[in-house]
Amino acid sequence: KIYREQYGLHDLTLYKGKLYLYFGPVPAVLLNLPFYLFTKHYIPDNLSVFIFAVGILIWGGLILEHIRVHYFKQIPEWIILFGIGVIGFADLAPFLLRRSLAYEVAISSGCFFLLGAIYFIIKGFQGNKLKMKTLMFASLFIGLACGTRLNFILPAAFLQMFILYRILRTEKLKKLLRVY
Repeated sequence: KIYREQYGLHDLTLYKGKLYLYFGPVPAVLLNLPFYLFTKHYIPDNLSVFIFAVGILIWGGLILEHIRVHYFKQIPEWIILFGIGVIGFADLAPFLLRRSLAYEVAISSGCFFLLGAIYFIIKGFQGNKLKMKTLMFASLFIGLACGTRLNFILPAAFLQMFILYRILRTEKLKKLLRVY
């Protein structure tokens, strides 16, 4: 029989003598496949985690800046920079970068796609008009987050229900306004 401990493999499921990864293929398809096609080498896991961690930092900064510009204009920009620093050191990135394997790639990519979905949701509902193309990107990113790890299904379902609720509410409000 094959055992995980014999080979030093981490976070695999042993079922009937076979090992199974429970991570989705999204990070491998979106990062490793194009890189392999151009270079015939695979991206090291630590570089993948670093790329997704930088992406998380960028999404977080974009969300903070969007909220500041549209809702809290009086807040100085240095507070946003401080918030970006907090995002960089208070999230999972330092822990994930310490030991980067397939497990950490899946977590960091899932967080990257989930934060990207939140950003597109905020942009899609900003103002009085629905931005359906932006909300389509939000849905795409939600699907990609689920494709990284199965446990992202719960926040993804919540975000999708929120999007649907807001769209239906906005459409109902438009119909009411047309009647009057």
